[in-house]
Amino acid sequence: MPVLLFFFFTGLYGYGQGSHRGKPWKATVFFEQGGPHRKIKGRLYTVSDTSLVIHNRRGKPDEILFRDIDRIRLVKDHGRTGRRIAGPVVGAVAGAVIASAALTKNKEGESRALSGVVGGIGGGLIGAGAGALATPVVYNLFSQKKFRVIHDPLSYQQLKSRLQAYAASSQ
Repeated sequence: MPVLLFFFFTGLYGYGQGSHRGKPWKATVFFEQGGPHRKIKGRLYTVSDTSLVIHNRRGKPDEILFRDIDRIRLVKDHGRTGRRIAGPVVGAVAGAVIASAALTKNKEGESRALSGVVGGIGGGLIGAGAGALATPVVYNLFSQKKFRVIHDPLSYQQLKSRLQAYAASSQ
């Protein structure tokens, strides 16, 4: 049960990090032509009627037409520091509680107290490591948006209106 709560709260932490506006979303655009794995990564900047503009890692803008795109994946690009702190903290607390409860079962007095301390420290360290490793995976489950492009002029308008909320600048 505590493990499920860990996954739930670390995912909600990233989910409630403000509105779509303000900080840009990382975009990955997958192309139909040019091989099965051709893609461009960058920050979604603007969306027009027939294309979108992505600023790549060097800051250079790339305009990509909707007719060339197969699918688009967006991931939030904020809250990284909070995730790095929240994952290990939640994992350490859950690990300490679980390990100390498991080690103190059927013991009395001083041996119970010592088992609780050892279990709390060991479980906290193991839980912190597990929390640090699991947080990015859980966070991406809640913060990732995927769009499949249907090649029809009417669907381009709908795609534009859906992507506009995630663009750093609107036209």
